[in-house]
Amino acid sequence: MAESLPGKGFDPLDGASTTVGLLEPEAPIAGVEEAVHQQEQIQSVLGALLHISLEDMPFEKQLDRTIIHLASLGWLALDAKGAIFLTDPSDEHTLVMKAHHNLSPSLLTMCARVPFGRCLCGRAAVSGQLLFVNCVDHRHENQPEGMKAHGHYCVPIILQGRVLGVITLYVKEGHPQNTKEAEFLAAVTDAMAGIIQHRHTEEELKTALERLRQNLKSIIQTLAFVVETRDPYTAGHQQHVAELAAAMARQMGLPQAQIDVIHMAGLVHDIGKIAVPSDILNKPGKISAIERDLIKNHSAAGYDILEKIDFAGPIARIVLQHHERMDGSGYPGGLVGNDILLEARIIAVADVVDAIMSHRPYRPALGKDVALEEIVKHKGTFYDARAADACVQLMTEGGFTFA
Repeated sequence: MAESLPGKGFDPLDGASTTVGLLEPEAPIAGVEEAVHQQEQIQSVLGALLHISLEDMPFEKQLDRTIIHLASLGWLALDAKGAIFLTDPSDEHTLVMKAHHNLSPSLLTMCARVPFGRCLCGRAAVSGQLLFVNCVDHRHENQPEGMKAHGHYCVPIILQGRVLGVITLYVKEGHPQNTKEAEFLAAVTDAMAGIIQHRHTEEELKTALERLRQNLKSIIQTLAFVVETRDPYTAGHQQHVAELAAAMARQMGLPQAQIDVIHMAGLVHDIGKIAVPSDILNKPGKISAIERDLIKNHSAAGYDILEKIDFAGPIARIVLQHHERMDGSGYPGGLVGNDILLEARIIAVADVVDAIMSHRPYRPALGKDVALEEIVKHKGTFYDARAADACVQLMTEGGFTFA
């Protein structure tokens, strides 16, 4: 049997001796540790970018935090400086600086807008490729006085072949380009492209929703106008109810989204009067029981009109319930207490107050004092106590007046 030699091992395939990996010198181990540390930093930064992209914060703040994270990577031999440029929506061949870290005021002014093709950032945008220089050269056209020697990584942010921007990072003069660094920065810009695209989609969605909201508001105002043209004695009533109900909701500390729903419902709470004959609406004398029932049906008629519209809130149900009373004596459902939507309870108070304060065919306006006396007298029985208190406080201490 052959004697095993130090540092040798037997290869069962060919019987030849091969070198076994004995303990190597310290340098390679240190290199492995450094590589592991770099990989940990890479994962940390990419994880931080993911976290930033998911946080609920302004887009500009996301970009600021991103450039700070990137400039903190020591193994890139960075000069702790950098910036993020995005293309101008109105001019896709111009970069606009959106975030920066440790740049001088003169450089911020000089590089606020960079046309494609100008300086290193603009050249990277045109080429669509990572641009690296280890020192300032003729391609670095934006050079404020007193700028010290340095190098750059300029990495374009690209999505589906379109340049969205450029990340520029300062490196120490003479720093050699490194494949791992380039791969890492490419991964960063891929992540940034996703963040930017997500934000663009959000902005487009917000714009579309705002357009829909404005269209819906126009529709509601038109519906309110139609009602008032049929009942001139109550012209402005729905607008008044909407104003007062929204102010009450604000006084009660309700969130803005709920306030908006209440205002919208107030604008159309009497839309069902379209189904009531004009001669009954405008009748100056006492109305009959049958006529009263026809008028009382307007809340259900309003619900039938509005239920098919996809509102952001329960507008149709609010309109249906705005004549319900806390003790169950209202109509059309005889609902009691919290079975009535809070929004409807608020509009009920505003509706009564404005009705009492306004002129009607069968009586003159009775004034604010009579209106508030009615609300206080029946607080908790007919009217929601919180809503009643909010209304009284607004009209006595808050200085509320109708527009």
